[in-house]
Amino acid sequence: MEPVALGPSWTVAAMVAPFALGLVLGGLGAVAAVGAAALAGRRTRRSPVVPVVPVVPAVVAGVAWGLVAAALASAVLAVAGYLVTHWDLTLTRTPRQWRLVRGLLTTRETSVEDARLAGVVVREPLGLRLAGAAELGAVVTGLGGEQKGTLTLVPPAPATVITGVAAEVLEARSPAYAPLQGHGPRATRRRWLRALSPVLVLLVVAAAAVLLAHLPAPVLLPVALLALPAAALACDRSRSLGHALVEGHVVARSGSLVRRREVLGVGHVIGWTVRDTWFQRRQGLVTLDATTAGGRQRVTVLDVPETAALDLAAGPGVCFQTARAARAPAGAATGGAAARRRIVTADDGKQDGGPDDGARATARRIPECVSHG
Repeated sequence: MEPVALGPSWTVAAMVAPFALGLVLGGLGAVAAVGAAALAGRRTRRSPVVPVVPVVPAVVAGVAWGLVAAALASAVLAVAGYLVTHWDLTLTRTPRQWRLVRGLLTTRETSVEDARLAGVVVREPLGLRLAGAAELGAVVTGLGGEQKGTLTLVPPAPATVITGVAAEVLEARSPAYAPLQGHGPRATRRRWLRALSPVLVLLVVAAAAVLLAHLPAPVLLPVALLALPAAALACDRSRSLGHALVEGHVVARSGSLVRRREVLGVGHVIGWTVRDTWFQRRQGLVTLDATTAGGRQRVTVLDVPETAALDLAAGPGVCFQTARAARAPAGAATGGAAARRRIVTADDGKQDGGPDDGARATARRIPECVSHG
């Protein structure tokens, strides 16, 4: 593999990301300012003492210029911090390990053995996604308690660079590039419901205030406009959901404001935990966790159909035998409306059950790995 070095396009991505995010937030702030200014103008026109003044243009212009200045300042500070931290960054591969060197004022060198690389994480915060960029982390096992389980391999850089390096680290192209299996319409409905419910609650409260406190009706406009970013968030979150099992790696993606594509080698999976809340059970969905010793200690497949979750846990090369846990009736002593848990550990097969914020584990490790063909 050719050494990966800091390039000019990486700096552009680090600069454009906060500026693009600032423009998005600026647009939302301008919409809110228009609503507030319209309400203020309506009250001013009703007043017999205070003359009518052009409130809306002044407020919108002030908010817009303030947000542009803040976006420019954040972009400059982001680039300065980026260059100080990642100056002269070089990522090289040796026969048995990866070597990362970076830093301007303080040069840091980090080496990670191949045996400790359990997988990778492609992080795509909203600002980086708008700039066509991402960042790459490595899931590392065996780090001390004061160290993070995820090591930054490539800082914010163009998405093409990130996926290319991820494929090199994994020694497999498909986990980084392959399209993922969606989670279906029921998971999509949950994304929309969770995004729009707070807006509906605020709208009901605002409507009650208009009726009971005799507030002017335009006060509902800013609240109603919140449905637009909420709908965009729900759409993006539903499109981000996905999972796959390709070339010996479990792949899971979720999130919107900070979208994550997590890739974990099946050889580093310690066990599986299936969690299902009362609301998920009504939709036939579960949350599947592949536990591991590195990173965040698990890779989560969010709101996946139960059959798909069990198929993933019993997929080829995973070396796990699934055993469905009997469902208890709703309201029973095993958990009722709360989420339920029954865990079969990968080492000794002991069970841990009871009502908890987790749920049911439906898999245990078998002594010999039997190929599924």
